[in-house]
Amino acid sequence: MWMSQIFEGDDSIAGTIEDAAERYAIQTAAIDASRFLSFEGLLQESRALAERIHRKCEPEAQIGVLLDNSIETAVAYFTCPLAWRVYVPLTHYPDSMIPHVLQG
Repeated sequence: MWMSQIFEGDDSIAGTIEDAAERYAIQTAAIDASRFLSFEGLLQESRALAERIHRKCEPEAQIGVLLDNSIETAVAYFTCPLAWRVYVPLTHYPDSMIPHVLQG
């Protein structure tokens, strides 16, 4: 069961994502040079990645994301709330700073 399904009338970010994916299931959510993803597909990929995060990461772990703008970036962005993790974009840091950011 997804965390956002625990509470009736959920107003969390994860609940909002799930509601939008149901409402706009077949509409395009993300496009990059190689493919497009519907809202339903975005939710499916985000849930799959959230499951992997739950299995492999400590509950308080933040998720650092270092990706170019792509569908994978959109999936990562929507995965973090579904996994109840903090999304930490690393692309705006200089390469020399990333190790320091990752060590907290």
